[in-house]
Amino acid sequence: MEFLAGTEKQFFDFISEIDEKDKVAIVSHIDDDGICSVVPAEKVLGNVEIIKFVHVGGEYIKPFVPEFKEKKINKVLFFDLAIENSMDGMKKLLEFAEVLVLDHHRFDEDLNYDKLIYLKTESSKCSSYASYYLFSKIQNLEDIDWIALIGTVGDWCYYENKEFCDKIIKKYGLDIKDNFKEMKIWKIADMISRAMIYWRYHNNEDIFGFYEKLKNASLKELSEFEEMTKPVVEEIKKWNEKFYDERKEFKKGYFWEFRPKYSVKNNIVSALSEKEPDKFFVFITERDENDFFTISSRCQSKKGNCVELLKCALEGVEGSSGGHVVAAGGVCNKKDKEKFKENLFKILDE
Repeated sequence: MEFLAGTEKQFFDFISEIDEKDKVAIVSHIDDDGICSVVPAEKVLGNVEIIKFVHVGGEYIKPFVPEFKEKKINKVLFFDLAIENSMDGMKKLLEFAEVLVLDHHRFDEDLNYDKLIYLKTESSKCSSYASYYLFSKIQNLEDIDWIALIGTVGDWCYYENKEFCDKIIKKYGLDIKDNFKEMKIWKIADMISRAMIYWRYHNNEDIFGFYEKLKNASLKELSEFEEMTKPVVEEIKKWNEKFYDERKEFKKGYFWEFRPKYSVKNNIVSALSEKEPDKFFVFITERDENDFFTISSRCQSKKGNCVELLKCALEGVEGSSGGHVVAAGGVCNKKDKEKFKENLFKILDE
């Protein structure tokens, strides 16, 4: 596996230096790839003091620095998280801890220095794949290979890692088809994603309990997760139908602002954008209790660059963004919504 920043040796040096005296924390993204990245790490490391799943956006590291300092955390691993927009918090964390970041999102600068190990893989080598790949070199993890598979498929990285995925799929007797979205493993990954949405809503965004259920489950017994998906499926269906009446249409794509009960924005924008892959789809949602609204963008054909689109749309406003060419996301302060929309609409109508 190729690293665009950092080296495999840096990873193994960092892990090999962890001993029973160290207090370890793991911070990961609150999505399929993020959750599935943590399982191999926790299994190999053993005693992990703190596991946190967080949203990306703005200064997301700084809020938990005091807790880590109080609990004398001195080793921290980040998975599936861009840290560029949270460097103030990272610098405070580095005052008392050594940090390893394993991520696959776009970056502009190699941030390896002092106590920060900064590992960036290609976009297609999602964090659940990279975590399993690396930790498997330390310990046999074949009993949890299906979790790495779900993370990889759920992050739309099947084709780029087909050999890896197909080997595990065959092991469990599942089907392989030309269109991965017709395969059983995609349906399982999609089910896990929707179950997580349900859990997040009913547990105030705390998904540690969901993580515990998933890591202790088996691929052949996931009925508990399937039951959670039913109200989420209904929510997706309802808003899919409303899109065509409520969207704003531009030369280069569509904009839609809506307020679903469950956090289904990413599911909907991904599905709808497949129907017109050359178009930009930009969806925003917000909640009353938050100062920021969230943004999801897609352009499945790669004819447009979602990272650059959001970067330009957020110029002159309080917000941040990141992701991949075909799929990116961000946050923006509600007070700047009209300016964000003005910037975005100008780009979409060029």
